[in-house]
Amino acid sequence: MYTQTLYELSQEAERLLQLSRQQLQLLEKMPLSVPGDDAPQLALPWSQPNIAERHAMLNNELRKISRLEMVLAIVGTMKAGKSTTINAIVGTEVLPNRNRPMTALPTLIRHTPGQKEPVLHFSHVAPIDCLIQKLQQRLRDCDIKHLTDVLEIDKDMRALMQRIENGVAFEKYYLGAQPIFHCLKSLNDLVRLAKALDVDFPFSAYAAIEHIPVIEVEFVHLAGLESYPGQLTLLDTPGP
Repeated sequence: MYTQTLYELSQEAERLLQLSRQQLQLLEKMPLSVPGDDAPQLALPWSQPNIAERHAMLNNELRKISRLEMVLAIVGTMKAGKSTTINAIVGTEVLPNRNRPMTALPTLIRHTPGQKEPVLHFSHVAPIDCLIQKLQQRLRDCDIKHLTDVLEIDKDMRALMQRIENGVAFEKYYLGAQPIFHCLKSLNDLVRLAKALDVDFPFSAYAAIEHIPVIEVEFVHLAGLESYPGQLTLLDTPGP
């Protein structure tokens, strides 16, 4: 019975989301002024970029409704143990831990039955590649001695700087815990390096949830359970 209720609720939510999309499409077609009228154009409370952002948000909600996906955000202050909590819920280490804050970008961890080895999908990697090109030029021009005064250069940071100097881009796909750890650590170090070199990190390019990294893995505590409708996804967030 509850399966039928879930289905009916999801259908109603989808109907309302589709209706919202139709209203946005009407807004896009609405004229700013009447032809032949000398009155000034109306100052509207929306803009084309704003409408595009709303479209992206509604499309993402439709995607979650179609999968019956529940996204549970894990929030807290910096180094409060968010990644550790997620590792405990998943039942295996899928997120790295270091003494310094580790989550540079929000990261989705999706329960995927049968996926024993974690896999990270990072499809929207282009903004990071552009950042690496800028940092590559800055590293060529900067005074390394001055850089060491404003930035702690440990083994991981040194490896990242070498990688940037060699022009090695990020991959769109990482399989296994260690490659995932390395990717997420490098993203965190990129934030620190960009700040030290006075280069803007492209946080705005990852404002939409469909652009952030996604880890797919079977949650140990859910393995082997009877299949139910829906999908559980955790969201690891950077701390303030």
